Amino acid sequence: MHPSYVSSSLSAGAAQNQPTPVPNGEIVDALHELNRVLDNLEVVVGGVFERLAPVLQPEADIARAAQMSATPRNTPFGAELARIQGRVERLHSQAADVGFRLALP
Repeated sequence: MHPSYVSSSLSAGAAQNQPTPVPNGEIVDALHELNRVLDNLEVVVGGVFERLAPVLQPEADIARAAQMSATPRNTPFGAELARIQGRVERLHSQAADVGFRLALP
């Protein structure tokens, strides 16, 4: 059996607040669950993109469309897109943070 990995802290209070060991299987299960959630999210997002296809610029025109700002942020659509983009960026940042901080060999 592999040893359990724990979250550690370099703060002065770390000795007082000993982290609870997390079994390896629980870590793997959590990562698998995250993958399942992402699989489902990809399917849902793909369906939404298909529904939006009639109003999307062709991919070849993305750079030009970005420069022209086809959907200004001060419209209801633009504001909602900005909120969605912000949420996606936060999720990406959180995933990167976990990847860097996961204390596994």
